Formats: sequence, structure tokens, C-alpha cells
Amino acid sequence: MTIRAKVLLAIALLGLAAPARAVLPDEIQVYDDSFNPRGKIGVELHLNHTIDGATVPTYPGEVTTGGATRLTPEFSLGLGGGFEAGLYLNTVVDRHGTAFLAGAKLRMKYIIHPAPDGGLFYGVNVEVGRIGHRFEAGRTGLELRPILGWRSRDWLLVVNPNLEFALEGVDSNGVPDFAPGVKIGRKIARGVMIGTEMYRDFGSFAGFAPIHQEATEIYAVVDVVRGPFVFNLGIGRGFSGADRWTVKTIISLPF
Repeated sequence: MTIRAKVLLAIALLGLAAPARAVLPDEIQVYDDSFNPRGKIGVELHLNHTIDGATVPTYPGEVTTGGATRLTPEFSLGLGGGFEAGLYLNTVVDRHGTAFLAGAKLRMKYIIHPAPDGGLFYGVNVEVGRIGHRFEAGRTGLELRPILGWRSRDWLLVVNPNLEFALEGVDSNGVPDFAPGVKIGRKIARGVMIGTEMYRDFGSFAGFAPIHQEATEIYAVVDVVRGPFVFNLGIGRGFSGADRWTVKTIISLPF
């Protein structure tokens, strides 16, 4: 398959979408095949701010995303054999300047077949979280995130066909939401890649909503891996049910 065909396939995978239950946008990221080796501890900061977004609650007591800032420290530990455990601590500052500890999440990532030198890679990430009712109506949730990607010397393509399960509340019927993410990147210099990340939410497998109600976000991103500087920076435009403008960064801290 040519590079052009791979890119078109990735876009097609996101060609349909529909809105779903609101979730805390704490981690705006497409997972690739990176993982910590055994015993290595990692620390990342996920920081994003919604410049123009929702300000009307969809249920009583909701803290809306518009004007809010999310800071989420992520702590990870390599377990060996491609396994990596992680912990997220979710914090939110709303548009009025009030700070909240929003919740916490645990994850386990397993990279079955990495491809650091190029080619096909795949794995899976499982995450369970408990988030305050102000930020997610369902509170307790589980995410199953398959990881499928391909890289060459200059290109990166990754697909995360995420399945999101509500374990509490009216949506806890055992039927997941389908919320895929896709990343396409192009290396432009040593340790520097530019590209796009696309996120969509098809809604529940129990019944997708009309396509004109789709919630879609497309980010222009840059990834830098140079010495101690490892970060992702992006600005995203939302369509239909998504927040209009969001800026985000992920910073890896030396440890």
C-alpha cells in the first residue's frame, strides 16, 4: 500500500461520526508504539485549554469545557515485555478560575509488536477511571484503545479505534461508544515532525446519530524529540458538537 493510500484510508476511517456522552478532554493524544523499558519511570504533563467551547451545561451541575484549562500529570512505569502501567491525576480550572481535582485514571499498555526502525506496529491500552460528576455524567468508565500503526523513515500513521464503556449511570448498558483517533505525521528535520491528529465520536454502537450532528476535532501538531526536549504541541478546530478551538501540549519531563 502506498503512502497516499494509507493516508486516504486513515481519513476514511473517520469519515462518519456522531455525538456521544460528554467526557473530560484531559488527554488529547493518539497512542503509538512507545513504552518505557523495565524499571523506567516516566512523567508527562498533559495541558490543554479550550479557547472557544461549550458554556451551557448538558446536565445539572456540569462544569463546561469552554474557557477551562485541564492539567493532568501522568506517571508511568515500564514493567518489561512491552507492558507499561500508568496513573493520571486529573485537575481542572474552570472559566471562572475555580480549581478542581477532577478524578484519577489507571491504565495498562501492552505493545505487542513495536517497530522503532520502521514497519507495522500494534498493541492495546486499557484504562479505567473515576471522574467527578461535575465533569462526566457517568463518573466511572473504561476505555479499550487498540493501537495500530505504520512508520517509515519520514512518515508516521497511527489509528486508535477507541471503545469507551460507561460503567455507571444511564449509559452503563454494556454497549460502548466508538471514538477513533488518527495521527498522520511527516518528519521535517532531525527530531521534528509535523502533522495532523483527528478525533471523532460515532456515539454508541446501540445507534449512531445523524452525520450532520457529528463531533469532530482536527489538530495541527508538531512533535519535538531533541535531547531533553520532548513535547507535542497542537491547536485544534472543532466542528458540530465539538469545542470550537482548543490548544494542547504534552511535555515529557526528564526523570
